[in-house]
Amino acid sequence: LIKNSGILDNIVPDENQREEIRNFYIKYFVELNDMYKFYSAVNSGGGTHTLEYIELSKFLTETGILGEEDSNTILRIFVDSHIRSGKS
Repeated sequence: LIKNSGILDNIVPDENQREEIRNFYIKYFVELNDMYKFYSAVNSGGGTHTLEYIELSKFLTETGILGEEDSNTILRIFVDSHIRSGKS
């Protein structure tokens, strides 16, 4: 899904880096899926089917993927993923 969404293309212009990211997702899918379920339940009363901005931000900062100083980047990722998926 991420391969065909265009989201990764907007965020990571280098094709080699995009391929590395895709391979990372393939290799660690189960672990990432478990983390997604955990963080998606943080602010939504136990629901795990959506990830709100606050939950995404908490995940990215607590795991060290991005820092609090990267809030604009986190917001961009969140907004872009919702626009492309047709969510409002």
